[in-house]
Amino acid sequence: MNINLRNLEAINELPSERAIFNQNQLRRLKTCSRWLREIQNSSEFKQLQYSPDVTLGDAIQALDELLNEQDYCDWGEKIR
Repeated sequence: MNINLRNLEAINELPSERAIFNQNQLRRLKTCSRWLREIQNSSEFKQLQYSPDVTLGDAIQALDELLNEQDYCDWGEKIR
């Protein structure tokens, strides 16, 4: 697996505005998160001798942070 570190650095340079996703995008993010967890917890994946710079755990954490941010935005909009 080849990871372009310049793409990862570009993510850190994005504006810190709150992300607001539509329902389809949220559904897809949640599905990706679930699939990554299933892969990470599978016995087949655990047997791999795999040590990347960015792990599945990193990807799961990033998705969780996006989804938590969305929940925060939704909650803030409901109060207004």
